[in-house]
Amino acid sequence: METGQKYTDLVSNTPTKINYSLSILIAQDGFSFFVKDQNGILFQTEKWLTNSLRIAEIIKLLEQEFLPKIKDFREAIKQLKVTYANRLFTVVPTPYYTNLSAAQYLQYNTKILATDEVYTDTIKPLDLSLIFIPFTAINNFFIENFGDFNFNHLASNIIEKTHGIAKKNIAQDFTTTVTAFTDYFFLCIYQGDKLKLCNVYPYTSKEDFLYYTLFVFEQLSISPQEIPLQFLSPLNQESALYRLMYKYFVNVKINKEITDTKNLETKQSFIHLYS
Repeated sequence: METGQKYTDLVSNTPTKINYSLSILIAQDGFSFFVKDQNGILFQTEKWLTNSLRIAEIIKLLEQEFLPKIKDFREAIKQLKVTYANRLFTVVPTPYYTNLSAAQYLQYNTKILATDEVYTDTIKPLDLSLIFIPFTAINNFFIENFGDFNFNHLASNIIEKTHGIAKKNIAQDFTTTVTAFTDYFFLCIYQGDKLKLCNVYPYTSKEDFLYYTLFVFEQLSISPQEIPLQFLSPLNQESALYRLMYKYFVNVKINKEITDTKNLETKQSFIHLYS
């Protein structure tokens, strides 16, 4: 996958020969990040809240909870990748995409401001272009603190992850995955190995979550009694949401790459979506 923006590697004057890379997932309710070297992940941490934040609040959270935790690695960080998990995106087939009118693809999905910058991820295996708006102020925060970096949208990663699952389940009519945050969730659906839908939906209650999911299934003529619903984000099996979804779907699955499903406050397993 080609990311929405390509920058050069970070430049550092540190005398150490150890090179670190930093990857961070920025959502509207917090963040998750890890630092790794050539041998693997050195450490990972996160900060999640129970409500969506304004951009200024996310930056303040990064200043208070992110920068202090990486101070010992900062001079040796050579590469930085930022993945955005916001609702400001749409997907179009690449043959129909032209970057001369990129913003026009988003005008029916979201209100575009004069200061917004539009970028594109190219998903080559599916010949798709994902057009999105990153958080410009947060991009500026990372430029000021690290210099140049790469960034992309989480929906691109979800599409590729779900495509891999769909190819393994090619005999199954549909493959559906859910990636949930505090008050919005991504729903990605394949028919065979062809993408049918990747969209984001708001919710304030478990009933909202169920309604949007069942509505999409009905529109695509998918039976919830026949097709499993797989979560790519943590879901506590004792939660009210899990119990409600289990009443309507024949099989509510949690992706095997997720290692912590007991603690709703722990979302470290998002790492498999942005690493």
